[in-house]
Parts: sequence; C-alpha cells; structure tokens
Amino acid sequence: MTFFGGNSLGGVVTDHAAGTSVAFGTSGGTLTVNADGSLGLTAPTTAGEYTFLYRIANGVSTSDAMVTIDVNQAAAITSAASTTFIDGQANSFGVTTTGFPSPSLSIGAITPALAGVSFVDNGNGTATLSGSPALGTAGTYTFTITAHNGIGADATQNFTLQVSEKPVITSAATTTFTVGTLGTFSVTTTGSPTLSINPSPL
Repeated sequence: MTFFGGNSLGGVVTDHAAGTSVAFGTSGGTLTVNADGSLGLTAPTTAGEYTFLYRIANGVSTSDAMVTIDVNQAAAITSAASTTFIDGQANSFGVTTTGFPSPSLSIGAITPALAGVSFVDNGNGTATLSGSPALGTAGTYTFTITAHNGIGADATQNFTLQVSEKPVITSAATTTFTVGTLGTFSVTTTGSPTLSINPSPL
C-alpha cells in the first residue's frame, strides 16, 4: 500500500502516505494505515460507519479500493420512561435510542391488558407507541421496552403508561336564581384525574 485518504478523512486517496497516523474524520479516533495493509483505529469516541480509500501499486499500475470501519456502540433508551394517554382519543409517544447499529425495539406484555394501543418499531432506532384506549379504561399500565443491536447487553426500560379519562361536564347547562334569595348550583364532572374547575368572570 502506498497512500490512503478521502471519504471520512476528506480530500483524496493520495493525501496520506502509508505508515502515517491521522485523525479519522468525526470518529474522534486516530487511524494508522501501514504499507503491509494492516491498520488500527485508536480511541474512537463517536459511533458510526466510516470509510477511507487506499492505493496499491506494483510499479506497472495502481489500483484504489475502499475500507469501511464500523465503530459500534451498545444500545441505550433515551426517551422518557412514562407518558399519559387520554381515553377515547388518538395519542402518540415517540421512543428514542442511541447505539450503532441502530437498535431494534420491542415491548413485553402490557399489565394489566389494554386494548387499542400499539407499539411499532420504525426500523431506525425509534419506535412509536400510539392508540386510542377505550372509554372507561383510565388507570396505570406498565410494560418493559427492550432495545437490541447485538453490541453488549440489551437495554431495557420499565415504562409506565397513565391513561386518563376524558373530562366531561355532567351538570345542567342552565339554572335559575331569585333576586334577594341565596341560591346555589353544583357543577359536576367526570374524568380522571379529578378535574379542577375554573369559572369565567360573569
């Protein structure tokens, strides 16, 4: 091997003579490429896929080829460990991760069972929890999210889904008071958690 460079290193294949060490793009590491074709990458700090070109020569002609180096990172779940959905309406929550390759995502059983909610792995290190829980299913539900990319141990997260009941005013929309007489009227509601009522000025 005579030269290397280009791609993640920037520039062209002839930028660096074999046997030298250079900063390897955004990996944070130092790349050394030797004349015998051996190479080393020291102390990379940023996961990802990195490439460079190299040139071989035999005195008659030259040929260039590309090397790909993957800097792997174990999966980690970076999104919040809880969210709140409202029953009877559409809801959505995004799950995010770090790691290289991009982790796949899955969940265990929802406890207690909850219909109308789905979990979809988006195939890019993210997933979407979405759905419309049925009316009357307000409560606390738990399950485990698992992120897997084959590097080290899987990442897991104990997740809490709080389903709240859609607020509804159940009392009458009108009442009658008499001048000079103390009158009262009760406003009632349903919903979970318990609602606060903020009247508008008269």
